[in-house]
Amino acid sequence: MYTVGSIIQIFFYLVVISLIITAILSKVNISTLKIMLFGIALILFTNSVLKGMIMYGIDDLISVIGLSFCIVGFFKRDK
Repeated sequence: MYTVGSIIQIFFYLVVISLIITAILSKVNISTLKIMLFGIALILFTNSVLKGMIMYGIDDLISVIGLSFCIVGFFKRDK
């Protein structure tokens, strides 16, 4: 299980990565649905393939990146 400190750290990573992805995708004209589907694909890939294979919690970090893509795709507006 995660401690309170690690949950706060994951939330911090989520905010920072979401801001970075928002800055990168603001110039690109990609559908928000495709962005969210890419995030879901990342989460499913890490949970089904990488869970337990990679040490040091990198699979959790990749899942956080996928969640960040889903959040950015949800709040980004199509042009």
